[in-house]
Amino acid sequence: MGVGKNTTIKRPLLPIDGTDIQNTVQYTIKMIGHTMPYSQYLKIIREAVATDNVLYSYHARTRMNERGITRIMVTEALVRGVIKRPPECNTHGAIEVELNRYSAGMNYSVVVAVIDGEVVVTVVTVYWEVQHEKRIL
Repeated sequence: MGVGKNTTIKRPLLPIDGTDIQNTVQYTIKMIGHTMPYSQYLKIIREAVATDNVLYSYHARTRMNERGITRIMVTEALVRGVIKRPPECNTHGAIEVELNRYSAGMNYSVVVAVIDGEVVVTVVTVYWEVQHEKRIL
């Protein structure tokens, strides 16, 4: 079952007590035609970096400029980051994966879109995990 641009996806609610979240997430991803363990998403993302198949959306480039997050930092997050929250389908039918990276006292996240398990990922947005102040030395 594919997901088109005009497809409405209704996800089951996560349990209130937090139990069995992983199974709920796997069921949700399976419902929309995608079922992969986190390690497979990381493999796809890291292979995209290794083969220079990382695209940057206009929104991501704008946010990087506004927030002082460089392409090197994004690459670090894609190569060494950890998945912060369960992958989920966006309105365009791609699976969004949010990677978190802590480096040199800074904590930031990068959201990428993986389309049908392709080895091309699009950086959707970037942000500081906590309020980050630019310091002038």
